Amino acid sequence: MRKELEREESDLQKEEKKILARLEEIKKEKEFYANNPEYEIADMLHETLCQYNHVDGCSYHYEKWDENLHRGAEKLWWLKKAQDFLAAFGTESTLKMISILKRSC
Repeated sequence: MRKELEREESDLQKEEKKILARLEEIKKEKEFYANNPEYEIADMLHETLCQYNHVDGCSYHYEKWDENLHRGAEKLWWLKKAQDFLAAFGTESTLKMISILKRSC
């Protein structure tokens, strides 16, 4: 019985480390989006408008927002669209348009 408890304790400690690491990732992501709203808008546009198969037709969810994005990256395409929307309409109007599109899609 004691060995089983020690094994369970060890397993739980490993899980705790994973959870704490994930919480730190989430904190960093939230901070990133707070400082870079155009990236969140790119995510919203992609979520609302992308028509590709997300199993093998769209690489958006396989890419990360970092300096390693290459020129043809799906995320860069959506980021450019977000920047265009923001430049033309501002944040509030862009968010309203995305909301309307979500309801109609």
